[in-house]
Amino acid sequence: MQWELDFLRWVVDHLHPSAAVDWVMKIITVMGDMAVIWFLLAIVMLFFKGFRKTGIVMIVGLIFVAGFNLYILKPIINRPRPFLDDPYLASYVYGFFESSGLFKVPDGASFMSGHALSAFISAATIAHYHKKLAIPAYIFGAIVAFTRLYFVVHYPTDTLAGAATGVLFAYLLIILADKIEVQIRKRKEPTHHAT
Repeated sequence: MQWELDFLRWVVDHLHPSAAVDWVMKIITVMGDMAVIWFLLAIVMLFFKGFRKTGIVMIVGLIFVAGFNLYILKPIINRPRPFLDDPYLASYVYGFFESSGLFKVPDGASFMSGHALSAFISAATIAHYHKKLAIPAYIFGAIVAFTRLYFVVHYPTDTLAGAATGVLFAYLLIILADKIEVQIRKRKEPTHHAT
C-alpha cells in the first residue's frame, strides 16, 4: 500500500540521526535474525527453576510458530520486500547494506516479519510468567521489531501482523502449557485408597 511506502521513505529521511545509532540498530536486528537472541535467552532460562516453564514455552513457540511463518506462510503469501517496489528505498537499502560489513540484503518474502513474530512470542511469554519483566520485555521486543522498519526491509503491516500473531500464539501456548502442567501434577499426586 502507498501509505506504507510513504512511511518507510519518512523513516529513511528522518529517523537515522547518526552512524552510531545505525550501528546499535544493526546489532539489535542481527540479534533477532533466526530468533537467535530469543533462543539463547530461552536456553539460559532452562537452567533456572523459576524460569524453566517460560523457556520451554518460548522454545516451542519459536520452533513451531516462527518456523511455520518462515518455511510455509512466507512462501505461500510471497509478498515482495518493500525496497523491491520502490526505487528510492532500493537505493537506500542496497547502498546501506553494501557499505555494512555486518549483514547482507535480506532475501525471501516479506510477510510476516519473523523478527516481530519471534520478539512478541518471547516478550508476551516473559510478561505473562514474570510480571516485573513485562515492560522491559515488550520494549526490547518492540525495538527488535522496529529495526525491520528502520532498515526498510519490511512493510509496517508485516511488522504489526508479526507482533499481533506473536502475542496471540504466545497466549495459546501458555494456556496449553498450563493445562499440561496441571495434568502432570495430577499424575504425580499419590492416590489414596479408602481402607
